[in-house]
Amino acid sequence: MTDKENVLPTTPRKRRLKTATDCRRFLADLVHRLDADQVDGMKASKLGYLVNILLSAVRTDELEARLEALEAAVQERQP
Repeated sequence: MTDKENVLPTTPRKRRLKTATDCRRFLADLVHRLDADQVDGMKASKLGYLVNILLSAVRTDELEARLEALEAAVQERQP
C-alpha cells in the first residue's frame, strides 16, 4: 500500500451530520474504508471519536425538542 492509499481523498464528499442516522452512516462508511485500508487507523480513530461526540449532541438536541413538544402539549391542556 502506498502513502496515497492510506489517506482520505483531498476533496472528500461533503457530509452533513445532522441526525443520528447521518452519524451512523458516516461511521459505517468509515469502518468499511478502514477495513479496506483506504483510511489511516489513527485518523479513523479520531474521526470516530469526534462523530461520537457529535452524536451525543444530536441526541441531546432531539430529546430537547421532544421535551419542548411535550411541555407545549401539557400547557395547552391546562385550563
